[in-house]
Amino acid sequence: MYALIVGGVLLIAAEVLKPKEPRAVAVDDMTYRQAFVIGCFQCLALWPGFSRSGATISGGMLMGVSRYAASEFSFLLAVPMMMGATVLDVYKSIGFLNASDIPMFAVGFIMAFIVALIAIKTFLQLIKRISFIPFAIYRFIVAAVVYVVFF
Repeated sequence: MYALIVGGVLLIAAEVLKPKEPRAVAVDDMTYRQAFVIGCFQCLALWPGFSRSGATISGGMLMGVSRYAASEFSFLLAVPMMMGATVLDVYKSIGFLNASDIPMFAVGFIMAFIVALIAIKTFLQLIKRISFIPFAIYRFIVAAVVYVVFF
């Protein structure tokens, strides 16, 4: 629950404290230092309930990267991590898998990939028009609901 609140505060801080003119408008404009610091922000996701993408996007904006470029970079950062998690899952499940499962996994993989592309494209278009304040408010509401239901 606290991670939801801190994540919301971080999103608001990123919106309020970001430079008026970003130093990096596109991913290609980012420096190695900016990329490194954004990667360090990703470590906040080790805290259960803390959004990895929210942490990296906020970190990027605080480092002077545009909202769009920070979001795009956040999705790029997720690729190696997700691939590693997938390989680990397959390795752990290898004893339970059969050759007959391959078509089902292939269809699931393809559908998940298509839906992810649509979601990412939609999100990137949305953040061109709105700030992350609504996402922060959403996190506060979820934290309040969790508090009321479980405490």
